[in-house]
Amino acid sequence: MARTRIALFILLAVSSIACAQDVSWNLRIGERLPRELTLTSYPRLCTTAPGQTDPCRTLTVKNVDYTVAWNAETRTITYIYTEDPTFKTEDNVEVGTKLVLTEKDIKAYPGWLIVSAPTKDGWLPVVGRGNNLPKPDASGKVKVEILAFAKMK
Repeated sequence: MARTRIALFILLAVSSIACAQDVSWNLRIGERLPRELTLTSYPRLCTTAPGQTDPCRTLTVKNVDYTVAWNAETRTITYIYTEDPTFKTEDNVEVGTKLVLTEKDIKAYPGWLIVSAPTKDGWLPVVGRGNNLPKPDASGKVKVEILAFAKMK
């Protein structure tokens, strides 16, 4: 009976580390994550730039879910990403917002993300993925929808 309780306690402790955790501070690129947030028995790797992967996990901050990646040696945040529909930028822009842009307003990271110009608070609206560049219409305008937001080193 005691062994079962100990095993159950260990299982719950490990699974709580592996699942999304609610943190009470703001996420910033370059900020060092506490050691306990980087310890996980199920490490995941996320693409944080073309050809670059870092360990990552889901964290919840102020009821918004983020994927957060960090440098494995320094534990500093290298990438923050959210598709959470409750997230809003300081400009009050959210996932699902439709934008009309020009081709010069779009930056493609081949095989990874397609983004538009950053918001006032530095978030990059993700308007495509992979190599699927949005096509301009006859007037040269590109109509896109925000799929997510990202910040990167």
